[in-house]
Amino acid sequence: MEIHGALKRMGGLKAPGPDGFQAIFYQSQWNTVGKSLCRFIHACEQEPRKISEINATLITLIPKVDNVVSLQQMWPISLCNVSYKVITKVLASRLRKIMEGLVSPNQCSFVPHRQTTDNIIITQEVIHSMKRRSGKKGDPLSPYLFVLWPPLSYLAFADDLILFSEASMDQVEIIQQCLDIFCESSGQKVSLEKTRIFFSKNVGWVVKNEISNAFGFQRTDNLSKYLRVNIHHDKVNRHLLRSVKEKVNQRLNSWKARNLSFAGRLTLTKSVLAAIPSYTMQTVFFPRQLCDEIDKSCRSFIWGHTSD
Repeated sequence: MEIHGALKRMGGLKAPGPDGFQAIFYQSQWNTVGKSLCRFIHACEQEPRKISEINATLITLIPKVDNVVSLQQMWPISLCNVSYKVITKVLASRLRKIMEGLVSPNQCSFVPHRQTTDNIIITQEVIHSMKRRSGKKGDPLSPYLFVLWPPLSYLAFADDLILFSEASMDQVEIIQQCLDIFCESSGQKVSLEKTRIFFSKNVGWVVKNEISNAFGFQRTDNLSKYLRVNIHHDKVNRHLLRSVKEKVNQRLNSWKARNLSFAGRLTLTKSVLAAIPSYTMQTVFFPRQLCDEIDKSCRSFIWGHTSD
């Protein structure tokens, strides 16, 4: 029942792995292949090395941008065999009862009731506080602020990680040790091209240079995107969010060459265009003028207008 339940929860028509079978095959032919699948999975529990027979994976590269020039601009998507997915789902179901105790509250991926938007909002708040200088000496409120606000050391979603630390060489050594242990245990490597260091205004230039040189990471005054949302360091305006409007216009330009019916244009607008700004809107307050501009572009496309 445990194995059958894990199989039924899988999307039947998702892309197959190297064996070429989709989940719908196992679901529809369970009476025929169910016993052999269960025997193999139980055999893997007794002898874990047997999983090497099914853990071959196809890696598909999905472009992040229109004109790809390097592998860093591609998303690697792994296509696994269904039997391998069933084993992972069974293990995940067994761990579900204790998962919240194993995963830190700062890690929100693959944990029920935790969302990426929580991490984005917290990151925005921390960056805004780092842009301000520390309070005046002798301020009686400062000690209470540190007591009421719990320490935040990191935020993580899958392999997207933000570390918060005191700007000192002692902390550099600690962070470097943690990263070394993580890389050794996971087999992954920290990307020097994607990793950046952001300092608050309270850190002097000498300390900034020492820490940057010790890590080997580039220093930045703009963290760009985190979880596909721009981290805004200043007050949000329509110019800072112009990338959202550009995405809408790119979609519209690619559709204008097609001979679409009114129903087709309406469907594309509701299903595709409306979804482009919705994710960013969950964490960023959009200026009204920008909303009006996007709405105007959508209405013009629906009614077949090519100009204002």
